[in-house]
Amino acid sequence: MSAVDLLHITDTHLTRGGEERLLGVDTTASLWTVMGQALRRHSPDAILVSGDIAHDANTETYIELDVRLRTAFDGEIRYACGNHDSIQTMCEAGLDQSNLHLGAFTLVVTDTHAEGKVEGEFTTSDLAHLKSNLAAGKTTHILVGGHHAPVEIGTPWLDEHRIRGSESLLDCLGDDPRVRGYVFGHVHQAIDTRHGDLRLLATPSTCFQFLPGSPTFSLDTRSAGYRLIRLHADGSIESQVHRVSGVPSDLDRSRLKY
Repeated sequence: MSAVDLLHITDTHLTRGGEERLLGVDTTASLWTVMGQALRRHSPDAILVSGDIAHDANTETYIELDVRLRTAFDGEIRYACGNHDSIQTMCEAGLDQSNLHLGAFTLVVTDTHAEGKVEGEFTTSDLAHLKSNLAAGKTTHILVGGHHAPVEIGTPWLDEHRIRGSESLLDCLGDDPRVRGYVFGHVHQAIDTRHGDLRLLATPSTCFQFLPGSPTFSLDTRSAGYRLIRLHADGSIESQVHRVSGVPSDLDRSRLKY
């Protein structure tokens, strides 16, 4: 069985009608510049969009993104809910959060958002839902996608947002020997680390980036990007972050919030 490729994009922060700028950035333009490069250079089998899809959750933004992605790409697309999103509105817009069979892997999406909060949360109901989805995955290997980090990443102000209840999430993933990795967003930077045998991968935002290691909110000068994840039949994972030079071109680093 040949390997399959998953394109991971995250933290698109799309605004209604694309009119509002965040930190000076036209997030719609930056997303489609990133996607243009990704789809010119690669032929992924599926796309995962892991949260903070809309900056202010609304049905119109979700539907417009889904339609435009499906026009540009004819493979499967899955979505995870971020702290800026609404799970109910995502469902109303028809954004697919179901399990996806990818070669020897199943992609399982889990919900780490807590309504009205920036930090992540993993409740007993979230745990039950994840266990059910893991059990439904009949492949040899599993990759789990969510929005928030389950561990500290070394950027103090972002570490405050890590998943409350992450111990139960990590225990659940660790208890299933098929789970090879957890891929996430929220941190607007590239992370590639391990928790035991579990690979933890975060991807740069398609718009602005946060400065790694900063104790307080701070913007990085590095470009927007995406991650290509190659899933092999033996359970191994190859992954590389790709940056898109010059994106965003309109970042205002003097702003202290978004």
